Amino acid sequence: MAEKFSFKDCRFIFDMTKFCHKTAAYSLEDFVNQFVENAELDQIPEVYLIRAFKARVDLETSQHFPTALKNESFKDYAERCIEVFPTSASHDLITTQYLSASIDYSKFAESIRDLHKLSIKAYKGLPDFQAQFAFKLRLKELLVKDNDLWSFVRDYSKQNHLLVEDLILRHSENVARNKLLHRYNGKNSDTTPSSYHSSNVIKIKCNHCQFNGHLEEDCRRKQEGKPKGDYTKKIFNQL
Repeated sequence: MAEKFSFKDCRFIFDMTKFCHKTAAYSLEDFVNQFVENAELDQIPEVYLIRAFKARVDLETSQHFPTALKNESFKDYAERCIEVFPTSASHDLITTQYLSASIDYSKFAESIRDLHKLSIKAYKGLPDFQAQFAFKLRLKELLVKDNDLWSFVRDYSKQNHLLVEDLILRHSENVARNKLLHRYNGKNSDTTPSSYHSSNVIKIKCNHCQFNGHLEEDCRRKQEGKPKGDYTKKIFNQL
């Protein structure tokens, strides 16, 4: 006879975000392991585990699960579910999410931390120095229009988790500095913040490719071995 049990008494499993194979940044196997730990904390009897598990999985995912067999243990059922969404497929999804991620400057800190979490999973198995190099390269790709942050990432030599927090701090300092400049400008002249930014800030120009926004020492075209020239005209002529 089944033990008396109520899901109303559960707390830990309902604190878990429902698993969806299309959006999760972790594998179903990882989710199952986490579920088992939380189910133990909630003291869920074995006979209720499969039902509780399905309740914490998104319908779009659970509809692909096999039907539970009579008297099947949760362990056996979970293994059959994992066969439907193997860890290798989840890793491919994580890699896709990582490579398609962008930085939301209105939520800069959150975006950078989320990107770092994805990188840890995407580069799982790589030596630390390779993972560090690859993450810095991805950051520079996303920060190519922000010369200050791009250079900051390029010159940074500490571990990735420290880079993330220091990069967030650097961005916060830049935002605060710009606000002070705009405030000072508003009190001392009739120039608007936008016109102040466009007319009074010194524009830097690369002597290698002739584009504005970076110096020759930071030029990606030079680093890629491309010859010196006016690339602004080359792009214009292609239009």
